[in-house]
Amino acid sequence: MKTTPSRLIAVLAIVCAPAHALEPDVAAMKRNAVKIVVVSAIKNAGGQLGVATSKGTGYLTGNGKYVVTNNHVCSGTKQPGINVLATKFMVYYSRTEFTPAKVLWNTADKDLGILELENPQPRPGVTFARDADIKDGMSVWAVGFPGAAEQATTTADSDFASTATNGIIGKFVDQVLVPNGPVVPTISHSAATNAGNSGGPLYNFCGQVIATNFAKALASIRQRVQVRDPATGATVEREVEQRVVMADGINWSLRLSNLLPELDRLGIRYEVASGPCREIDRETKQELTHVSGEVSSISGRLSTLVVMQIGSVLLALVAVGLAMNRRVRQTVRQTVSRRLPSREENRPPIRENPVPATRQYLKGLAGFYAGTSIPLESEPWVMGRDRHASNLVFPAEQGAISKRHCSISFDASAGKVYLEDMWSSNGTYLDSGVKLESGKPYPLQPGDRFYLADRGNLFEISREE
Repeated sequence: MKTTPSRLIAVLAIVCAPAHALEPDVAAMKRNAVKIVVVSAIKNAGGQLGVATSKGTGYLTGNGKYVVTNNHVCSGTKQPGINVLATKFMVYYSRTEFTPAKVLWNTADKDLGILELENPQPRPGVTFARDADIKDGMSVWAVGFPGAAEQATTTADSDFASTATNGIIGKFVDQVLVPNGPVVPTISHSAATNAGNSGGPLYNFCGQVIATNFAKALASIRQRVQVRDPATGATVEREVEQRVVMADGINWSLRLSNLLPELDRLGIRYEVASGPCREIDRETKQELTHVSGEVSSISGRLSTLVVMQIGSVLLALVAVGLAMNRRVRQTVRQTVSRRLPSREENRPPIRENPVPATRQYLKGLAGFYAGTSIPLESEPWVMGRDRHASNLVFPAEQGAISKRHCSISFDASAGKVYLEDMWSSNGTYLDSGVKLESGKPYPLQPGDRFYLADRGNLFEISREE
């Protein structure tokens, strides 16, 4: 293969791109997980009043109005000799954002429960993966609020920050969770969970929920310990049953076949992915493997000094490009020479160098790019938060926007604009509310509008600047 200067720059650009561009959007995964605090007023056998508190995790569904969790999280306090007088459920988005909730439905058979929020925040619910697309050995992420992590924190805000752990699916197991109960399909995986993770989501690489976490591999042991007698308040020695870790890397989650029929029965609307998740990091690594061969070929013909000089020039070009990204809020008229590989097999044919009779523009109507007018080109503009992977870059704090959210390009020969969602976590939508199917270009005409994640990031196609 002949090496051209433009190809050399493209190769160096991909090699120099930071590794985090290949990572899943963990921040988006965390955004849909909520902390559940259960507070119960109790009275012991001696008539003394007190308060019992327990914690767990849940995740949003039904347009953010409901929370999926475990039955043992929303069941409240249950201890021998303790009379529960009242129980209150609080769902926390953060330390300062919370709402009361009530139990809408729960069952011990499947260890599932659903809370209905009294004052829900305007946050979207999760997208569920198709159960048939969940495969043995695929990468998974468990998100939740383990109590052990909170014990080490020094600030109040840290107690309301979720924890994410990564692993793979070990195998699929059918279990019976309660005596004489039904058979429950579950997943064994290696993404670490601990007390407090109960009820939290298990995600795939694309940020789609594939299961609900409910336990880790534990064993029961009996030992004599000093405890406080709830009836008398005195300290006595008793034999108690305690749970200890039985094995490392064995964590359990409930498959979606246990949950989705219950959501249907309750009339709770939810979103299911239209196709299987493609682990983008694997595809990119394949591309990098191909590119590394070209780098080896190039390095064999160029001295180390020349490569370093070219690298310095490339870094300078990248710095200029980043500066342009900052100025794009005012006006964007330049094209970007470097972009990520696109799925050309799904894109309609695009002529590389047509001169359009009528130029078309992307106008920002709301959000970070409101008031800007961006000339569209045959080369796609990638929109997202990752400045290394996108041409139109959103601020890092706009967590609803994925690192590579969508792309937009102009086919001058057809006179049409094509919009393509790039497997974003929160979706790309037409102004009508229709969500685009990821990986498939959608034609737009002047006057058409679309938004990223929510209407706070609204754009319009226009013929005039």
